[in-house]
Amino acid sequence: MWGSLWQLINSVLIIQNNTADEPPAVQFKADDTLESDLSNQIHGRVVGDLSNCPQAQKFGNGPPDEPCDSASDPNRLPPSPLEKWFTKEMFEDLFPKANIGWGPHPCAPYSFEAFVIAARYFPSFGTVSPNKN
Repeated sequence: MWGSLWQLINSVLIIQNNTADEPPAVQFKADDTLESDLSNQIHGRVVGDLSNCPQAQKFGNGPPDEPCDSASDPNRLPPSPLEKWFTKEMFEDLFPKANIGWGPHPCAPYSFEAFVIAARYFPSFGTVSPNKN
């Protein structure tokens, strides 16, 4: 939901900033999807530009240098439906400043691996869409 909202807000701002003689960077298609020629895309969707964000403060010593035990599910639940479509690339794009500024890391508590394990305990999380298409 938040990704769709961000995409819509970003698209509206881009459309508003276009001059009449420039081709629009974002166009709404007949099926209510967006088409964009912007370079900051993941899976065809417009995402934010981190170069406009301030540097995150980093607290603590950061993730360990030596290998660590990766997150594991103590109950060994089966994969959730979220794991069929949600990728590590998407997680890292959504949470670039996770783990108190150090970013995603498999040894840190806020990692993709820990996220998908947590989703197994809430199997309907991230599996429904408001789209009727």
